[in-house]
Amino acid sequence: MNHQFNGIMTDMLKPLVENIGTMLSGRKQLVKDVKFKQQREENDYNRLMEDTRLTARRISAVVIDYVADGSDNSSTDTEKAVIRSVMQVLKGYEPTLQHMAEKVDVEESEIEKSIKSVAQNMFEDHSISHGRLATFFAFCGVLSRYYVNSGRKGHVDRIKETVTEYTEKEFCEWIVENGGWQKFEDYFPDPNSIEKFIFKTGILLSAISFATLAFAHIIHK
Repeated sequence: MNHQFNGIMTDMLKPLVENIGTMLSGRKQLVKDVKFKQQREENDYNRLMEDTRLTARRISAVVIDYVADGSDNSSTDTEKAVIRSVMQVLKGYEPTLQHMAEKVDVEESEIEKSIKSVAQNMFEDHSISHGRLATFFAFCGVLSRYYVNSGRKGHVDRIKETVTEYTEKEFCEWIVENGGWQKFEDYFPDPNSIEKFIFKTGILLSAISFATLAFAHIIHK
């Protein structure tokens, strides 16, 4: 009797156990799929971030060389767009940036500290924009030119290193989340490739105002 009862119970429970096993297996697979997707997205983001950092190193050197001594080492549309953004800043505000550079006349060992101090004040409100980035690069380019003209070309390498390091650490995440470096091509298009070149002055007016205020804050401490 017990043997028959046990057989009946086994027959009844077997499908249930199998169904539960199938459900659990499905859930495990779903979890695996979600984790795989998350891992893939994380890997894609990490690759994108690394590419953005590599581009930052290249752009820092290209822009500073262009402003410092007129060397045009740009090789991509993005690099040319960043240079255009910087030249637009200089077109309207070069005397201001030149004055700032003359005030930040320090020895090579103090360059990193001075540039970071200006940058930290410029972005003190944690608000980043393409215009502010252009202004930051423009200032560092003008500072480099100031040292070149005063016979201290060796200072330029230290400026490049500092700009690259600060850009990688403080700006690259924002750049990735806001369309990448190529977004500069949208804001600062090649005037030869469109019928009429439209420059978004509001971006730079805001950026240069913050740069000037930041510097004023430093020199009056």
